[in-house]
Amino acid sequence: MMPGTKPGLACVKQGSPLPSSSISVGMTLVMAIACGVAAAHIYYNQPMLGIMEAAFPGEVSLIGLVPTATQLGFASGLLWLVPLGDRFDRRRLILIEFAALILSLAAAALAPDAWSLVIASALVGGASSVAQQIVPFAAELAEPSRRGATGEHTGDRQQFRFHHH
Repeated sequence: MMPGTKPGLACVKQGSPLPSSSISVGMTLVMAIACGVAAAHIYYNQPMLGIMEAAFPGEVSLIGLVPTATQLGFASGLLWLVPLGDRFDRRRLILIEFAALILSLAAAALAPDAWSLVIASALVGGASSVAQQIVPFAAELAEPSRRGATGEHTGDRQQFRFHHH
């Protein structure tokens, strides 16, 4: 260990750990799909509210909180998790957040009662903010001259890219 370094902070960013190279079209596509999949989870519960109400009869008012909890969780993720990408290795954060997303989705699917579903939904929302880690990570991987163009493929503007042709 170097003098002055703290144990346990091995994933703290120290400059750009990745060599400047061109990100492949395939990797850009994988990242764009990952962004879409992660971001979509904050909306999937809305058309399923009737199914949830049937699964938890008598808990209609709690089931109504599911989309709200998901959106509040997402806002919390934007506030508390996304800024961590400026201090820690984004690759590791993306993996951790996707693992948290998978676990929170499993918790939502296996929720034994409506309150558990509301809490799991908030966690789904928070972990879904991983999409906002992927876009800057893609920019880090791209050559400096291509960083803005890579964002067109991975960010929210992807849906508009196909309509310009």
